[in-house]
Amino acid sequence: MLGRVWNQTLRWLPLLATLPVYPQTAQNWRFWGASDGLRESFSRSVSRAPNGDIWVRHGSVAEMSVIGGFDVKLIPDPRRA
Repeated sequence: MLGRVWNQTLRWLPLLATLPVYPQTAQNWRFWGASDGLRESFSRSVSRAPNGDIWVRHGSVAEMSVIGGFDVKLIPDPRRA
């Protein structure tokens, strides 16, 4: 039974590769950098907290940036303490 379902799935897989793919427009993107208050523009990782804040870990600095909607707070990076 599973083999038959898998074979049917593989039969339609090439059709998916022919569907057009469109990029997002520039209006959907928001870029943050050092000029916006981040510690540096390079970001190694970005995470979203349960309260909606965005936590940004940078490269070679000892602080993280927390974006809270209207402002950016700098906090010590716990991995560099």
